[in-house]
Amino acid sequence: MGLAGCRGFDAASVILPLELLRNGADAPPISFGPIDLPGAGGSLRLRFRSDIASDGMRVIQVGDTVELPLTFGDDQTVPERIDLRCQQGELTMVRYRHDDAVHEFAVSRPTGK
Repeated sequence: MGLAGCRGFDAASVILPLELLRNGADAPPISFGPIDLPGAGGSLRLRFRSDIASDGMRVIQVGDTVELPLTFGDDQTVPERIDLRCQQGELTMVRYRHDDAVHEFAVSRPTGK
């Protein structure tokens, strides 16, 4: 799976074992990071969890950790690429892509953050 960060067109190819968790709702989360994203105000960790709805419009960032679903869409597609969009020093959007399928998640933070 590819991961594109917040610095222009820079991209890093990484391998994350998301396929391992595809079949289990009780599977433990997979974390990746820290990822140095200056456009996001520093480093971030991505935590992929099987218990997060993949058809939602938002994901949550708590501190430096962004909680993400393992899959997206009605057919539970595992992303081939994840794009991160930043504005004004914060991560604002996560985009999952697989072939022509695309799903965007706005990034929310708990009140007071």
